[in-house]
Amino acid sequence: MLLHILSMFAFWALTLSNYVNTEFVMCETTDGSPLASDCESAFEDMSHPERVKGGKVAQCFETNPLGSGCKNVFWHGSCNITLCRKDDATDLDLYNVTIQTGARILHDMCKSGDRVGGYITYDSMGKANKGSPCSPKDGDSVDRSINIEFTKRKTN
Repeated sequence: MLLHILSMFAFWALTLSNYVNTEFVMCETTDGSPLASDCESAFEDMSHPERVKGGKVAQCFETNPLGSGCKNVFWHGSCNITLCRKDDATDLDLYNVTIQTGARILHDMCKSGDRVGGYITYDSMGKANKGSPCSPKDGDSVDRSINIEFTKRKTN
């Protein structure tokens, strides 16, 4: 079991290093966290436009330039995938593949029972957007940070 956990961590660390200079994962899973299966469906839906209302998934997701700086960009059931800008950044987009990869890593590292919660921080937006039409692009000197978070979605 320990070998499996270590090999999974090494795989995700290597995968993530292709997208960002430095990553930080903070698990905050509690009984109030969203269902892990809903979070998994949310990031899997990003690869399947036919599952999404309107049949289209954006290539780039903008951060919220106002207030908290957080914006729910994708959701399923009890789970929101939320982008939160840091360092007062106001002009950031994040590549959908980077969001999906970060969400998958967060899910795999922070799942506890049937719940998952926490965030992953990307420290270099230029590197995170490598190979995408999003801004800033790789090579741009932008060292602003952004978090990808799982948050509980209010459902009625």
